[in-house]
Amino acid sequence: MARPLRLPPPPARHDGDVKWKAAATTILNRKEEVPMRTQLVLDDRLFEEAMRLAEARSKRDLIEQALREFVARRRERRILGLVGEPLIDPEYDVRAVRAAMQDGAGR
Repeated sequence: MARPLRLPPPPARHDGDVKWKAAATTILNRKEEVPMRTQLVLDDRLFEEAMRLAEARSKRDLIEQALREFVARRRERRILGLVGEPLIDPEYDVRAVRAAMQDGAGR
């Protein structure tokens, strides 16, 4: 689980203290998960059935699994939406490109 972001305490006088500003900027620019707490009112029966079907050990596990599945399905939909789109040149020959790559690697 990711730690919440915490700034170091500012020095007694931080009128332009470069070290404190650098530390604060580094912490705020981290690319890691930030836990988010929230309260929800959900249908108990639906939640219990979802827990059983997902074989989740906790409510948190269930919600994270549901969010991952939701995101995966939406990504699949976007990919499937590309079917029939002219994304690749009809004249493109993958075999010729691979053969050229192999010939170049053998030199």
